[in-house]
Amino acid sequence: MQSFILPRLLLLISLLCLFAAPSAYAATQTITVTTAPPASATYNNSFTVAATASSGLAVAITTNGTGCTGSGSASVTITMASGTTQCQINFNQAGNGTYSAAPQVIRTVTATKASQSISVTANPPASAVYADEFLVSATSSSGSAVSIAGNGTGCVGSGLSSASITIISGVTTC
Repeated sequence: MQSFILPRLLLLISLLCLFAAPSAYAATQTITVTTAPPASATYNNSFTVAATASSGLAVAITTNGTGCTGSGSASVTITMASGTTQCQINFNQAGNGTYSAAPQVIRTVTATKASQSISVTANPPASAVYADEFLVSATSSSGSAVSIAGNGTGCVGSGLSSASITIISGVTTC
């Protein structure tokens, strides 16, 4: 009879120890964005974002890599890499032996195109007569090519950043 009771008693003690043992749970944490990104930003402009975790652990800051660039921890400079693609900034804290991972925080920045100006570098003459030909040219502050074209009724010719224009009418404005 003792050989029957002893194994059952040991099983009962083992089960009591298993369910009565204190459990180790990781503490929760949250992320607070302390320096928020702007609602919108222009292509090639930079801004700073920063975040902290309630645990005191460093917050990893990354971007989606298409609308903007920048990564690091705690405080990061983000640069807009597009004038049309939205920027997504991710704030993460993975946790450790004491803290569980914090819920991810995401902020988005609307991309806006940068303004540009056009400078005429070779002006047309103040006046010209039928069949005259002259060169005009222009540059843009963005470095993009400038499309140049005659109006088709008083003059013709076209090009990118420079064009040879020919007067085709003696009475119509070019």
